[in-house]
Amino acid sequence: GERPGGFGGRGHLPFVSLRADGCSAWLAEQLEAGGVPEAALYWVNAWDGELGRGAQLDETFICQLKPKAIFCLGAVAVRWCREHGIPQHTDVDHPQAWKRFHSKKPYPLIKELQACLKIR
Repeated sequence: GERPGGFGGRGHLPFVSLRADGCSAWLAEQLEAGGVPEAALYWVNAWDGELGRGAQLDETFICQLKPKAIFCLGAVAVRWCREHGIPQHTDVDHPQAWKRFHSKKPYPLIKELQACLKIR
């Protein structure tokens, strides 16, 4: 993500907004409508709350997981993959940006995930 949503404060989850009108709830609805099981997905947040740039993650987790595909949701995730030499990734608009500016169009991530997971 680009930055955390929600209300902040103690116990705040930096990846997900618990708001019903937030992009996390919207993305969950899109996944459900597209028949994409969340249990088939692995999420890593590239946001770094201290510096506001790509997190200092150890990219070896990608080799260990051996994912079928990597989808970067937003500019921070794209930058992290590029900086860490992850060549096989697909860039997708961040859910918040898509929800805000393209809400009448299908979110491209859903079709990508359906193809990757051989759904529909």
